Amino acid sequence: MYYLLYAGSNGYYIDNEATLGIMEAFLNTLPVDAASPWLAVSPTAGSLPPNSVQDFVVTFDSTNLQPGDYQGSLVINSNDPVNGRITLPASLTVEPTATMGWVEGYVTDSRFGTPLRATIVAVGEPYTITAGLDGYYKLWLEAGSYDLHVSATGYVAQQIPITIIAQTGLSLDVPLVEDVPVFGLAPDNITITQEVGDIANETMTIFNNGPAALSFAIGERDTRSGLALLAHLARSEAEMAALLAGKAAGEEQNRGTPTVAPIPAEAFASLTGSTNLLAWTRYVNPEEYANVLNAIAQYTTFNLTETNTEDPAALSGLLATADVFLIPDQEYSYASYLFNLGQSWASVLQAYVNGGGTIVVLDGCVQTFQILKAAGLVDMQLDYCGGGFYGFEVVNTEHPLVENVPANFSGLSHIAVYTASDGETVVGVNYYGPVVIAKDVGAGHIAVIGLDFYNYNDEMA
Repeated sequence: MYYLLYAGSNGYYIDNEATLGIMEAFLNTLPVDAASPWLAVSPTAGSLPPNSVQDFVVTFDSTNLQPGDYQGSLVINSNDPVNGRITLPASLTVEPTATMGWVEGYVTDSRFGTPLRATIVAVGEPYTITAGLDGYYKLWLEAGSYDLHVSATGYVAQQIPITIIAQTGLSLDVPLVEDVPVFGLAPDNITITQEVGDIANETMTIFNNGPAALSFAIGERDTRSGLALLAHLARSEAEMAALLAGKAAGEEQNRGTPTVAPIPAEAFASLTGSTNLLAWTRYVNPEEYANVLNAIAQYTTFNLTETNTEDPAALSGLLATADVFLIPDQEYSYASYLFNLGQSWASVLQAYVNGGGTIVVLDGCVQTFQILKAAGLVDMQLDYCGGGFYGFEVVNTEHPLVENVPANFSGLSHIAVYTASDGETVVGVNYYGPVVIAKDVGAGHIAVIGLDFYNYNDEMA
């Protein structure tokens, strides 16, 4: 604003006097406010001969005004080259008559108690007032009986009979009911125990406690975890042992003998759920990827779609129906490739997350986060990476990413520790630094998790 007001030509700045002149000229171009109904002047125009004087009658009319203080002004425009526009402030204080009393109170939302900017009218009377930001109102009336009409946008209006006594106040708070349906359900859960082959019926009741019609649809959903639903596809103990046979400690970029989750990755194609999960699997370690899917399935069910595409247009089409875009650690890739890929995907990823999508990146020394960095979605760098047994600490216990996660846990994993100039540290590694970074972008969310899930156990998941 400073540079706008004081900018001159050729890089110079104007002084205060010139700036005030510009502002005065601008204000003189504005239209004169509509006259206050209680303030009038007569005559409103004319011409004065040289060296002459004229008196004007200024009228203050408190008819149909509520008691209180009123502020206004008279604006006089003339052809005086110096004082072409003069403003004369005017104020009026209206006192109640001896036969008046008042009604006052607060108008609020009936469910939540929040104040409402309601309109209050005594039916048949000329007075209309508006409640303040805190919902408070005060209406003066002559002694007598009235119907008080209270209304607010989006709410059911009330009409309340009142009696006003001279020089006496009536306290009347008015809760207004929002003009929406209000859902209610009983009971809050249904539990049945029965023998195989039996059929039982229980009653569930839905209430609508609001003034508007309630529309509803009822469906059935299995709320077991994805692991429970796929338990019949889990590897046997013999299969697990065979899978790990011959694996040397320190395989790939990690240290220590890995453990493997019970459900193979290919089994998740048969899982269904309310969340659409798109996974980019071009350069993943298959066993670590299976561990990731098992970890997610401990908490929810999902519809899994996998893709290896590098094409931005194809990715955009797939993201159109995805709630979450999962990019597991791309162990068999390299950072410069991932950065270039992120540049080519930039507009697609930005549109997706700004529109409400969620992107989750798992990472290790390969720096899979470079996809998001190149896309302009995060500003971070890798400080440390390594494999081993680590202790983890939840830094922000209120963040939804760590709901039901213990404050401290440990596990064997390959980790990536970051420095981030934006985003929020959610989990850190003892003595190292941030390992889980979260960030809100537009209507969507980003999480970078510096774990590759080389090791699978309940705490790590």
